[in-house]
Amino acid sequence: MTELLNYDDVLSCALQGRDLWLEKCLDTYSLVVLDCGIPEFERLCGRAEEKARANPNEWIAIVSPRLPALNSCVGIEASDDEIDKILGLYSLYDFTPRLAVASLDRPAGRKLGNLLDSGVAALDELIDTILGM
Repeated sequence: MTELLNYDDVLSCALQGRDLWLEKCLDTYSLVVLDCGIPEFERLCGRAEEKARANPNEWIAIVSPRLPALNSCVGIEASDDEIDKILGLYSLYDFTPRLAVASLDRPAGRKLGNLLDSGVAALDELIDTILGM
């Protein structure tokens, strides 16, 4: 049997995600990469740094609880819970084209991991896709 959603919880999560988005001023960036536990996160950050260096007009933020040293991108620390709340807002309402969800299995229904597991795409290709490269 499928579990029913509690819409009060869904809306509360989305509102908290909206507050976090505004509090962290994420709307000021050209691209916001939300770390949702992608493997090879350091490689994703390296590619984001390359993209930022190649496009000086792009201001890229990486939101993560595990930030590496960054030179060309802005690192914004956020807990897994905060990231879940921002993702909860995005899952409910696609409010910006500038958000890149760095995950192979989130949000639900968009599973890049299936492409990786089936051999259709390599991890580097998926990372470039996440970053819009």
